Amino acid sequence: MLYNGIPISLFIVICFTTESNVQLLYAKLMSIIYAFVMLAVLVATSSQIVLETVISPTSMFIVAMVLIFFIAACLHPKEFVNIIYGIVFFLMIPSTYVFLTLYSLINLNVINWGTREAVAKATGKKVDQENEKAKERLLKVAKDMDDVAGTSDIVEIRRPIVEATPVRTADKYMWMEGDYLKVCERGRLKGAEEEFWRQLIEAYLKPIESSPQQQSAIAEGLASLRNNIAFAIILLNALLALAIYLIQKHKNVLSIRWTPYRNFKWTKMNELTGQYEVTKDPLKIDPLGMTIIAFLLGILVVQTIGEGFFLIIVWYDVSEC
Repeated sequence: MLYNGIPISLFIVICFTTESNVQLLYAKLMSIIYAFVMLAVLVATSSQIVLETVISPTSMFIVAMVLIFFIAACLHPKEFVNIIYGIVFFLMIPSTYVFLTLYSLINLNVINWGTREAVAKATGKKVDQENEKAKERLLKVAKDMDDVAGTSDIVEIRRPIVEATPVRTADKYMWMEGDYLKVCERGRLKGAEEEFWRQLIEAYLKPIESSPQQQSAIAEGLASLRNNIAFAIILLNALLALAIYLIQKHKNVLSIRWTPYRNFKWTKMNELTGQYEVTKDPLKIDPLGMTIIAFLLGILVVQTIGEGFFLIIVWYDVSEC
């Protein structure tokens, strides 16, 4: 667990102190390294399933998870081949649930997602620079005008008289006269509904104009929110990791002993001889780990059942048509 905590802690520091491209580069490198680690975990888990039999909690969770994904693939025949990429999903679990989660939380204050370069523009720094350049250009134009005013030659400029022509108002329903819409039914919004949408756009959908000071205050508020949320999430995960470590260290006392059935036998390694031996000892179950497994399995079951019911309802509606 110590070796696992070092790269994650380093990634947290990098996310707080460096640019986004450095964070992504580190996350890519660590994702590749953790892919090899997950491959070793896959082999170790397969070995544990063989030794403890399929009835052990870990084995049942793995088998249930595979069955759930297989059933979900069967419910989508056209996308069934995508189940092959489940291996990639398994290898990228640390990248998805650790690095991506930390990256999204710590960069919560970044307005333009994925880049820090846009923060300067959002906080008004770039706007200030553009204002300074515009002021310099204006001063240069004023100086040139002073130079022209100081000359003795006066040039009279005559502009041609142009008669004012009425401006034709655009018909906003002109798009309905297109050839590709001739077979469609035409209709126009009522005055009340059109007024409703106009007020809605003005009140909620129109871009908000704010000053650089307001944008800077918003950016500071987002940074404060980021710090609070990131601190809470990191603290909770650190406490959970410490609890798992302590339970594993005292698993002989805190673990739950479980015998699936009478005369249950399984294979374990003898720590003295280093040989595998068949034993009737009860399995030792980590209570915290078992709770996490049950919670994750419950989420998968609910998702699968909900999707199954949805497909049944859709099939029923289609068959009734």
